[in-house]
Amino acid sequence: MRLLPIVILFASLSAFSALSFARSPHTQTPAPTSAGVSVSANANTSTTIVAANTAATPVRVSPETLARTIQGAGLPVANVVVRTVPDARGTVIYIPQDHLYPGSNPADAVNDGAATTQNQIKSIVSYLTGTLGVHGVMVEGTNVGPVATDTLTVLGQKMQAATNLASAADNLARVCSSTTCGGAIAGARALSASLTRESALVGGAQEAKASGGTFALVGVENASTEAAAGDLVRDYYYLNDRLASLTTPSQNAFALANPAQLVQLSSHANTSGPVMDVSDGMLAALPKDQAIAAQTSAFTKAVQAAHSAEEAGNALLAKQAANLPPRSANPYGGVSSSAVLQQKIAADENQMQAVIVDERNRETAANAAQALGTLGTDTGVLVFGAGHTSGLLSALAAQKLSVVVVVPKQLAGDTGLAAALGGGQTPGS
Repeated sequence: MRLLPIVILFASLSAFSALSFARSPHTQTPAPTSAGVSVSANANTSTTIVAANTAATPVRVSPETLARTIQGAGLPVANVVVRTVPDARGTVIYIPQDHLYPGSNPADAVNDGAATTQNQIKSIVSYLTGTLGVHGVMVEGTNVGPVATDTLTVLGQKMQAATNLASAADNLARVCSSTTCGGAIAGARALSASLTRESALVGGAQEAKASGGTFALVGVENASTEAAAGDLVRDYYYLNDRLASLTTPSQNAFALANPAQLVQLSSHANTSGPVMDVSDGMLAALPKDQAIAAQTSAFTKAVQAAHSAEEAGNALLAKQAANLPPRSANPYGGVSSSAVLQQKIAADENQMQAVIVDERNRETAANAAQALGTLGTDTGVLVFGAGHTSGLLSALAAQKLSVVVVVPKQLAGDTGLAAALGGGQTPGS
């Protein structure tokens, strides 16, 4: 069985909702500029930062100065690389990312790195928007326009539920023995950790927004390309499923049971049941001692809220997947020639490079330039797949945009990313 090179599948497939049989609606919350740090001005190829704790007019600084400011902020950053263009019309702070691994669940060990990366991106985005006052963040996997309110609402509920549940479990553990309450407490902590990890894998920028960020969060993907990519990847999945079944009957190439799981892989709205949970029976068995009634009551409410948050996430996924064709409706079910299937797979792979990677890079750069104008700023953050870095940098340069690449610490060992950044300038701290 031939599969698309992992740099394309991982950088593009797992983050792009069209690649999974589904598309998402989008709405926006406008965002004011927030206060930031004061840095020295430079009139050449400038970006905007708001002066700290003052109502002063924003100063304009070079990408190099911006890069040094980021480097010195104590963030989880491996390195910062600057790519300038003559007569730039703006600056994009590009944060490469990795995401949920195709064919996996959030809890799988293969996603440990992605979860760490997204947590680091949340910290970086929060600093850029909260401290430096950058008020526009553009993200992969969402059509041009504001990120869907329902996605952010569900994400915020899940994040808050995880925090509250962990706190309630700790409070109960202080007053109830492990013999009596240990099972419920362990289940609650596992559920909280599961919700936290799922939230991280939705995306660090999305978490920063759902946590109360006042910046504008917008998508930069074209709907027409999303639709074309969705059709292409559906065909690719069907072909690989059929090829795998010729060797191992009833085997799906990507080990996915249904389209809803594909939505989970790519929409950044993943929900998968935790390894442990708190059953109704566990709650009913909690001590009725009045001395700890406050803790048991708070614990019960926190568990119920966590379950509600999970149900809301599952309902959102079901809504996104409502009109999707079933994975079993494989149009290649009657093809028994491996050679024919492999030829079609190769053709799809060539198209994927052109549509999913190259075309998206060009469109993302053009949409980013337009978004800066719409947001009324010459500076914005772009969070996009690390596998796109080389092509994306060229496309942004063609749009006359200088780029400050902020590499999360988790991606320090990414050799492909390092190669793509080899021609960049790393300013001294």
